[in-house]
Amino acid sequence: MKKALAILILFCLSFSLSAEELINEPFSTWLPEGWSVIEGPGGAYYSHWFHRDNQFATVFVTGDNQDEWLISPEIALPSTGNLEVQMDMMGSFYRMVTMDWGDVFVLASVDNGVTWDTIWKEDDQAMVVASGVSWPYGGNEWFFPSISLNAYAGQTVKIAVRYVSPTGDSDWWNVDNFIVRSLNENDVALQVFDHPEYGLINDSFDFEGTFKNFGSNDVTSFEAIYNVDGVDSDPYLVDNINVPYNTTYDFTHNIPYTYPDAEIYNISLRVSKVNGQDDPIPDNNILLRDISIATETLDRRPFFEVFTSSTCGTCPIANEQIDEILANNPGTYSLVKYQVYWPGQGDPYYIVDDSIRSEYYNVGGVPDFYSNGVYDNGFNFSQSAFNAASNEGAYIDMSMYYYFNGTNVAVELDFTPTINILDAAVHIAIVEKTTYGNVGTNGETEFHNVLMKMLPGPEGNLMSLEEGVPVSISEATSLEGTFIEEFDDLQVVAWVQDNETKYILQSVSADMLVGVEDLSISRLKIYPNPAVDVVHIESDDHADFLLFDISGRIILTDKLSEGANSIDISGFDSGVYIVKVLNDRGFNTSYKLIKH
Repeated sequence: MKKALAILILFCLSFSLSAEELINEPFSTWLPEGWSVIEGPGGAYYSHWFHRDNQFATVFVTGDNQDEWLISPEIALPSTGNLEVQMDMMGSFYRMVTMDWGDVFVLASVDNGVTWDTIWKEDDQAMVVASGVSWPYGGNEWFFPSISLNAYAGQTVKIAVRYVSPTGDSDWWNVDNFIVRSLNENDVALQVFDHPEYGLINDSFDFEGTFKNFGSNDVTSFEAIYNVDGVDSDPYLVDNINVPYNTTYDFTHNIPYTYPDAEIYNISLRVSKVNGQDDPIPDNNILLRDISIATETLDRRPFFEVFTSSTCGTCPIANEQIDEILANNPGTYSLVKYQVYWPGQGDPYYIVDDSIRSEYYNVGGVPDFYSNGVYDNGFNFSQSAFNAASNEGAYIDMSMYYYFNGTNVAVELDFTPTINILDAAVHIAIVEKTTYGNVGTNGETEFHNVLMKMLPGPEGNLMSLEEGVPVSISEATSLEGTFIEEFDDLQVVAWVQDNETKYILQSVSADMLVGVEDLSISRLKIYPNPAVDVVHIESDDHADFLLFDISGRIILTDKLSEGANSIDISGFDSGVYIVKVLNDRGFNTSYKLIKH
């Protein structure tokens, strides 16, 4: 049994604030009353600021020349008090800062937009850090700049977020929960509740958090309390500290917790008694979440996803790096590459399934790379990163069997979870291992593990998982009408994903063998099934016997004579295997064999 890897997902929420707010715009409608946009020359609607998922403001990477303005209504600021504008942002540090493919500005104007002052810029480290954001900030994670407006006290201002990308190759940028307010004296907000999403029975876990001081007073003391299924911990008093306005403080509760059962626990972490007083805005002092506890973890086949396009100028660099590492680890991983329809004309082998998966991850630019469902940097993918992905404990014991006759495929998955998951999806994908026909404009001539079809579709089979309860799924489809170039160059990939965290619980993959026929048309008997030590085969003629494991690897060969034959399988582990029989007349059949 492996030690459970702590999959740390930082939970960051936006906060309802006080009556001293001057504006609070959650972008629940579009375009909000009083707001305006100035659009650049791009032709696509998503080249400009738009309403994404009816939740927040977004500008997207499109390949257009983009100069996009999102402008607030006029805001009358008081002449006294500590004033700030706060908003939630999400964007890629790598594309916007490291590669410098675009810029994002926060601007202020006191003359109704005639002139503008830059008060924040995404690649100005001093401005970013002064706004209370760590450097470098994350990719595909929300962060929360708080920008001082004290220089504009007593004036009427407009605030703009400006996105500039001359070539349209930078990245999407998201904005939500735009708030201008005057600060209270003692006010903190818990921004991060750092705790594993998954764990093992009887393991000990810390409760860690990060708060940000939004008050005008320095924080010198506070209490932290966690709650598990309605039961509070003892308060943890932290004192003799000094946390100035707009800075953060990391803490760990002094009492760890051990989860006794394989269940889903509702947990929370809260901060109270700031400087010995009740926080005037308690709603933003607590974060809620849950943790799923497993009975055991299992060996993992790591799963990698790449969003790419043959019209993306930098995609060859990332693809070469990823492919080089994977080539050094044959037969030990699962891989799907999604060829998207952008930038420019997009990849010729784009299918709708690619878009559904990119929307699932909120992909805003290519190349984009995910390891076991967690965002990663494909340009920097290494053997150590591969090893780390492989060493993460899995929570599914899964086997796969398929039937394939050249154009039609049927796939059966059998698995048992060691954990409870409320919202899971089971995905099956058919990929072609090497394609050549989707050449675009970036110089690539060969493409690997290109998605051709998902079964039953890109949303997968949705279900809840119960620890120890077996699950069987069967799907079938025709592969006619796809972009497949060679039907003897296919692979079937399956994975189980937690939709709440997007973490991959397990994957499996196998090369697809052409020529599989239904056993009912043959004159062949295989018994018993399930088998323990010996499998008996009755054949009408001489034939070759091949035994494959679930990864498609041949693990045993033998010769069958006419009549009764016995094959010793006692040396193999319990599980699902594939028997393949070929005779001199060209007969070719496959059969699923279960060994106990």
